[in-house]
Amino acid sequence: MNGRYNIKTETATNILTEEDLRMNNIDLRAQMKKEGVRQWQVAEALNFDESVFSRKMRHELSLEEKQRIFEAIEKLSKEEK
Repeated sequence: MNGRYNIKTETATNILTEEDLRMNNIDLRAQMKKEGVRQWQVAEALNFDESVFSRKMRHELSLEEKQRIFEAIEKLSKEEK
């Protein structure tokens, strides 16, 4: 997939729990869950320490940061298949 990623709220609610919906970066979390990619794998792919990436995810990220992460998720999911 190229371009911007858009996960509609109704899609996200099918994938995530009520607790997940209160978190920041819900679109990223939903995509990771949907693709079966773990947060530590994304961190590793982007050359982040796992704890640094986890802290970054606590706050809503910019669209540019999200795009990089979506691309990493896509690449990782293809490698798994």
